[in-house]
Amino acid sequence: MDAGAYILVVDDDADVLTAARLALTPMFRRVETARTAAGLTEAIAASPPDVVLLDMNFSPGAHSGEEG
Repeated sequence: MDAGAYILVVDDDADVLTAARLALTPMFRRVETARTAAGLTEAIAASPPDVVLLDMNFSPGAHSGEEG
């Protein structure tokens, strides 16, 4: 991975975001996180990322992928 890249991780689970930040920080220049779809929109508008890692489920307990 390009160490100069900016990644945005979007997930409603704070633990997943913490783990992603810890794992990805050595590989990316900048790692940002968002917990909501609105946070995704705001982050992209402020500074478009090179990579987006997007959770498929935004409803607690849902695992169908229909929410994302």
